[in-house]
Amino acid sequence: MEESEARYREVEADRPIADLMNNPLIQTLKASEAKLLADYSELSKKFGEGHPRIIQIKQEMAATRGKIEAEMGVVKQTLKNEYNMARSQEGNLKKALEEQKNVTQDQGDVGIQYRVLLRDVETNRALYENMLKSLKATMATENVPATNIRLVYPALIPEAPMYPRKFRTLLLAAGLGLFLGVILALALEGLDTTIKTPEDVESFLEIPNLAMIPHIETSADSGESPELVVLHGHQPLPAEAYRALRTSILFASPGQAPRSLLVTSTMPMEGKTLTTANLATAMAKAEGDLLLIDADMRRPTLHQVLQVPREPG
Repeated sequence: MEESEARYREVEADRPIADLMNNPLIQTLKASEAKLLADYSELSKKFGEGHPRIIQIKQEMAATRGKIEAEMGVVKQTLKNEYNMARSQEGNLKKALEEQKNVTQDQGDVGIQYRVLLRDVETNRALYENMLKSLKATMATENVPATNIRLVYPALIPEAPMYPRKFRTLLLAAGLGLFLGVILALALEGLDTTIKTPEDVESFLEIPNLAMIPHIETSADSGESPELVVLHGHQPLPAEAYRALRTSILFASPGQAPRSLLVTSTMPMEGKTLTTANLATAMAKAEGDLLLIDADMRRPTLHQVLQVPREPG
């Protein structure tokens, strides 16, 4: 009854309950709604709100939400019916309990007398079993012949403990701990597959490492672009790293320097624009004129770093 009432109160308060969260149909509809929402979020970035596919997804989302609300209403009504049935059963049980109390009240005195007699029986049985054990022990000792056993030398109390040998135990424990520590360190080193050094990058990707670019502080008080470290020279370590990258690229192709380069990455905010601008600056200083193209059609930022107008393209 308390469980049904608690679930009913949760329904009345419109709080999430397990029956709603665990309903297979509701879970399926919510999964469909989540997929439609993901499709809408993805397609809305490519098309406008008036696109036929966007309109169709909105209609399907509205229909799915309606089905979810309808199924939740069915579950809530079922819980309310269970609560009302439980209340009715509780009333019937209370009535039957009152009737049973009137019947058993007359049997209370008889029950008390029965428990007193039962306690006396248990006590007498325990006394009988103890007396029977004592009698058997006495009869057994009467049949045992007398022996001539006597004490010759009393046992001596040792002056020092014979066991354990602490020094040997500590030595064995230290050796075993050192051995297990070495084994554990070797096992962890073998299982560690994280990339920590440029050599790890080359071993994992099976391609040469051209350069290592240190962290660049992009905050600056002057009006100059803080990302162009090769041009302004306010951060010598990153500037020298980009010049080393330029040199590695020029010597990577035998015969002549590459005529076109593509700078890309797998994720946003990984430094494509920063690397492109500084590498182009380093190559322009060494090789002369070059053409720099920002091929990021969705979010071009190269013109911001170079502080030039975006138009005409």
